[in-house]
Amino acid sequence: FFQYEKGEASGNYVFENDLILVTLQCTLKQEAFYTVSFRYRKKDGKIVDWIEG
Repeated sequence: FFQYEKGEASGNYVFENDLILVTLQCTLKQEAFYTVSFRYRKKDGKIVDWIEG
């Protein structure tokens, strides 16, 4: 788990050409759970295709 200001997160990532596909399982301090996924573009450092759910 990684600590962040609103709780904890764990996940995985896959390298795909110039993108990194990231999926995180997040736990808020109020014990609420949610999942996010996104792509990180290495060439310009931008997060794209953010999906919650």
